[in-house]
Amino acid sequence: MLPWIRWSYGIVLWEVFTIGDSPYPGVKPREVATLLERGYRMPRPNHISEELYAVMSECWLEKPEDRPAFRWICTVMRRLINDHKTYVNLDVYNDEDYVNFDMLDELQ
Repeated sequence: MLPWIRWSYGIVLWEVFTIGDSPYPGVKPREVATLLERGYRMPRPNHISEELYAVMSECWLEKPEDRPAFRWICTVMRRLINDHKTYVNLDVYNDEDYVNFDMLDELQ
């Protein structure tokens, strides 16, 4: 599997578990590559557990050959799901900030 796909998967995880935030918040697109070359990685959002963030961080290792295989990622994610712990604290989000598509008809 191409190493950049594993990097991208870590970014997608970050986007999903931040409920759609844009990656590299506050960073101009032209500056992202320079920051990454200097070792910058997005910090752990406060509402995401250390365990879940560790999976993301592994995907962002500097050397592509050090990034985990999808088999490892799947094994860890299954374990996290089966542990039945809270890895994402959704209480930090205001319900009014998000709308279910089913509710759109009611709002019009």
